[in-house]
Amino acid sequence: MSTIAPGAPLELESGVPAPAQALPAPALVAVMVGRLPAAMTALAVLLAAGSRTGTARAALLAGMVTLGMALAMPLAGRVTAAGRAATLLAGTAVAFPAAGAALLGCLAVDPSGPAAPVAALALGAATPPLTPLLRAALAGLGGHRRERALALEAAGTELLWIAGPAAVALLAAVTHPGAAVLAATLAGSTGALVARRALPAALHTAPRAAAGRATWWRGRAALVISLDAAVGATLGVLVLAINDIARMQARPEAGGLLVAVWGAGSLCGGAIAGRRRRPAAASPPWRRYRRLLVALAGGTTLAGLVAATTAGPHGQLWALGAALIVTGLPLAPLTSVAAALLADAVDAADRATAFAWTTAAAVGASAAGTVAAGAARIALSPAALVLISAGVYGVLAGPVTVRAARSARAAGDAGERR
Repeated sequence: MSTIAPGAPLELESGVPAPAQALPAPALVAVMVGRLPAAMTALAVLLAAGSRTGTARAALLAGMVTLGMALAMPLAGRVTAAGRAATLLAGTAVAFPAAGAALLGCLAVDPSGPAAPVAALALGAATPPLTPLLRAALAGLGGHRRERALALEAAGTELLWIAGPAAVALLAAVTHPGAAVLAATLAGSTGALVARRALPAALHTAPRAAAGRATWWRGRAALVISLDAAVGATLGVLVLAINDIARMQARPEAGGLLVAVWGAGSLCGGAIAGRRRRPAAASPPWRRYRRLLVALAGGTTLAGLVAATTAGPHGQLWALGAALIVTGLPLAPLTSVAAALLADAVDAADRATAFAWTTAAAVGASAAGTVAAGAARIALSPAALVLISAGVYGVLAGPVTVRAARSARAAGDAGERR
């Protein structure tokens, strides 16, 4: 991320430098690489278990990994809010590779036994919570630097979702799927150790005084987290629909490529947003979020219409790929704007907790969306599922429009008082 100068300390919104030299470029790259397990672990477990047991069992173990990630994120947020994130990262740096080795041991000894699901759940829970910590740190930047940093972080996340599955496929082909599991855990462990020293905005948060229950999750924060969950659910639906279309074309291997093309579109959108020079104040964030939702609804509608012709026996997958590039363009910018909105909705001391909750909500909702789409495939075509997702984006624009109008009125009232 070019927005953060190597060796320059993060400056918090108060103008006070962070307690340590924060996020030099090599450390930032290491932290981003440490987030690869989010895109690698479940797939690597699916392949590793599939080589030892049946498809249903392998899918169960991969699902347990995702479930473990989602369940552990809120707890990680609470530990961070208590000022103990450094201890958390040190612990997960050790526990994550150990859990990966334990799961591989279970698969080698008794892949159908009860220990394997428990080990898979532990592997997901031990994943270092680098995503919420990094976003909380970047949210501490001031002004336009924060907007650009979050946009580039979202673009980098898309790159991880392209590189992660490719790395798993390569390792599985060259060596064994188990090697991909170990590689993912070692990447996460390394990222956690680097993050322990390189994310002061998230790690040096003073514990909140015990003055009743936290109320950060009310109001705007709850709306942003709900929106993230709804978008996450549709992404799970779309992934299943895209892979189903490729399978109906008797080219199941093309499903992963189409998802990668979709991610490439999002990567391009995030990179473009990260290079914006226009001040953030010129375009209020709720208004930008609404525009991005509308653009996402339009792009997904286009993909659904193309999918309706592609799903037939003579459909052309290249046409769907082109439509998915357009569909992906608003995704990373939408993620970065949502992160900025969440950062503005909570106190600095609550940011890591809020980002942990929204990460858990998005991951859990994506898994639920995939399951729901699988059940709905009995009655609905993949194209119908894509068009339903587009409709969901249109519905979500409603409450966002209301929130944007309220923010505009509040800004106008503040301007008049000045």
